[in-house]
Amino acid sequence: MSLEEPTLPTIHLNGTGARTLYEEYRALRAAINAARDCLFNATCNPRDFYPQGSEVFTKAQNERWQVAHNLSDLADFAYAWEEHARSKLCEVPPALEPTIKRPPPELELLLRIYLLLKEYGAEIDSFLDTWWIVIGNAVGEKMNSTQDLRKALINYGLLPSDDPADLQP
Repeated sequence: MSLEEPTLPTIHLNGTGARTLYEEYRALRAAINAARDCLFNATCNPRDFYPQGSEVFTKAQNERWQVAHNLSDLADFAYAWEEHARSKLCEVPPALEPTIKRPPPELELLLRIYLLLKEYGAEIDSFLDTWWIVIGNAVGEKMNSTQDLRKALINYGLLPSDDPADLQP
C-alpha cells in the first residue's frame, strides 16, 4: 500500500495540539527507521535456504524488500503528519495573534520625561502622583489614581510590572 497524499488532521484549539502530534509522529518515524535498520542488519544468508531449493533464497529476499518498502511507506506517512504538525507550530491563529498597541504620544512623552527625571534622582511615585490626571485626560483614558496610570503604562509595554522601579527605557 502506498499513500500518495495522506489525510491530515485539522489542528485547532479543541483538538490535539500541534506539538503533541509533532512529537508523537517524530517518535513514530524514528522507531520505523530503527526497525528498518534492524531489518537490514538482520541476517539473511543463502546458506540458510539452499536445503529448501535454489529459488527459496530469492523469495526470502523479495519478502524482505517488500517489508522494507512497507516500512518506507509507513515512515513517509509518519513524516507527512510530523511535517504538517511542525508547520502549524509556527502559525498563530489570527484570533490569538497579539495586537501591538502603540502607546499614545503622551505616554511616550511621559516615559521620556520620567527617564530624564530618574536620571536626576527624582522619585517615580511623586512624578506619577502629580501627573496621572493630566496624562489620563490627554490620552483619553479614565484614570482615577496613580495605579490606573501604572496599569496603562504596563498595558502599553512601558512598564514591565506593577513595580514602577522596573521601568525600562
